[in-house]
Amino acid sequence: MIAAGDRWAKNTQRSISFITLTHAGREMRLLENMTELAIGLTAVALLCTVGCGPANVPPLGLVTGTVTFNGKPLPNAEVLFNPSGGRMSFGATDSEGAYRLTYIETQQIYGALPGTHRVAIGVLADNGPKLPARYSGPTSTLTADVKRGSQVIDWKLDDTVGK
Repeated sequence: MIAAGDRWAKNTQRSISFITLTHAGREMRLLENMTELAIGLTAVALLCTVGCGPANVPPLGLVTGTVTFNGKPLPNAEVLFNPSGGRMSFGATDSEGAYRLTYIETQQIYGALPGTHRVAIGVLADNGPKLPARYSGPTSTLTADVKRGSQVIDWKLDDTVGK
């Protein structure tokens, strides 16, 4: 609040004009109009959008696909791609057995590191089929080669013994 005895001055020497208030020996500079404020805030928002994105994300391969078990889509399954070094990627199948791998969930970054991955597929719901150990967990024998760019990696699983 400006009180009696406070000093104010208008500064129009720059393209953006400020009002300088002096109160109790302190100076405060305020933008003169709301248009300039809106432009300033928009510029800050754009800089944060461009400059505050995900840092240090390596090149990825976008991986999508379908998981079937005994010829039928496998819903509610978790698909894990684990490279020999680096962050694991994961996905979950929908009702049609389709999945998309996610690299960093909190930032919605999709894909997997290029290279060879150990793959594990497990059913999330208790009412789904029990998959053989060769497909899930640490005993999985599944592998996949991920390349840069988009690719489809489908999984045709079955319960045949010895396969």
